This record gives sequence, C-alpha cells and structure tokens, in this order.
Amino acid sequence: YQIKDLPGSRKELFITKIDPKLLLEEEQKLLRELSQSLSVKGFRPGKIPESVVREEFGEEALKYKTIERIIPKVANQIIQEKSLRMIGQPELIIQQSDPLEIRIAFDVLPEITLGDYRSITLSKQKSSETREREEEYFRRLIEMTEGEIPESLTEEEKKSMLWELRQTILGQGMTYEQYLSSQGKTEQQVLEGFQVQALERVKLRFA
Repeated sequence: YQIKDLPGSRKELFITKIDPKLLLEEEQKLLRELSQSLSVKGFRPGKIPESVVREEFGEEALKYKTIERIIPKVANQIIQEKSLRMIGQPELIIQQSDPLEIRIAFDVLPEITLGDYRSITLSKQKSSETREREEEYFRRLIEMTEGEIPESLTEEEKKSMLWELRQTILGQGMTYEQYLSSQGKTEQQVLEGFQVQALERVKLRFA
C-alpha cells in the first residue's frame, strides 16, 4: 500500500493487495449470510448450496461485495499502525477488483502551530468593556494560529452554526423559510456566508 499527502490535512491510502486468507474468510461469511437471505425456489433459507448462491449472486458481485466489506478493517489497521488520527468519514473508491486497486481519502487531525500567545497585550479598558477585550484577544490568537484545517471540519462547523441560527430564528417567532425569504438568500448562500467564522471557530478549538 501507499499513503499520499493531499492538501488540507488530507491523506490518500492506495491499496493493491489484501491478504488472501482474510478475503477467503470474509467471502465465506458473506456466502453464509446470502444463503440465509436469498430466496431460491426449491431451497430453504440457510440450506442453499454455495454453488447456487454464487450463481444467483454472481461471481463479480460477490468479489466486489467481499472487498467492500473487508476494506474498512484493512484500512483501519493501516491507519492505526501509522498512528494517523483520522477524523470524519473516509471516501472509499474501489477503482477495480482484478487487479485490485482501491483508493481511500480521509482527513486527519491538523498539526496546529500556536504562536506565543503570552506576547498578546491588550490596552487597559473599563470593566464594562470586558467582552470587547476578550474578542480582541481571541481574534489575535486566531491570527497567530497556523496549520491546514480539513475542509470536513469547517463544513461540520458551518452546519452547527446553521442549527444555531435556526434555533435563534424560532425563538423570534419566525420560520426558517420566512427568514430566508426576508434575506433573499438560499440555505447554500447562508452556509457560504459562515465560511470565515466557521474557520475561526475551528482554529480556536485547536488553539
């Protein structure tokens, strides 16, 4: 197998070989399950011969399904061996089954570099302006935070912000559809408008 670095704290795992013993064990397990679930005239569930199951399901479909079932186990083992901290759901593509070519793209926790936050100095202000001082501190902290943030984290944060917005709108006695109409925006445009703030919120989470 090979692991390739992609932009945005993302990696790609390319697999061209799987232990034949693991494939055989998974195939036999799948055949037993299909024997229970397939409906074949003249045979009771669980009593369908393997040859009949193979004929009914199809050899190519059987091979593909076996690979599809076993790949998460194989990929997780490799990811753990390499001490990769995967986040979110991986993207699996079986490019071909013979010869085997599988591509798995996934995000990993980003390596965030935090600047010298102790060097941040704030001007003295009245106690009533505490909130403004806190916002200034976090703004400058974000500016000092370096590292590639996975797009999946930003997208999840945008969804979270959308949920918060929906709750606020409901609290004001307005429906979400009425809000969109009043703003002249689609939900996609609202989500796109969250991009910068969502990125800042994710950075603060790692700071």
